[in-house]
Amino acid sequence: KERAKILFKQFPEIEEAYKYCLRIRKWYEPIRPRYSDRKYKIKEADLMLITKEGMESKVEEIRNIANFLRSNSTPILRYFYRRESNAKAEALNQNLQRFISVNYGARNTDFFLYRVALHFS
Repeated sequence: KERAKILFKQFPEIEEAYKYCLRIRKWYEPIRPRYSDRKYKIKEADLMLITKEGMESKVEEIRNIANFLRSNSTPILRYFYRRESNAKAEALNQNLQRFISVNYGARNTDFFLYRVALHFS
């Protein structure tokens, strides 16, 4: 704690970034029971407030994080509301990339696409 106080006194930007990080981390903590429309609206308003405060910061890294949160707010909120993520799409992409690397150098493109369609359907 003493080191943190000294560090924050010497570099107030680090303290600001640390507090912003803690605020985002606290926002990500799930509320139980499952989200209702009212809780979803509260989460959305909190995220917009965090983003607004981040955009007004003097620290460039905080502004970058706030910009990222603003541009990706829909998928982030969708995760909280419906527990949806892009994990299925990422897994399919990984399997497809592996399939392509194993069959690299196939000369008949039509047959290769036919095999991909059979394998992933």
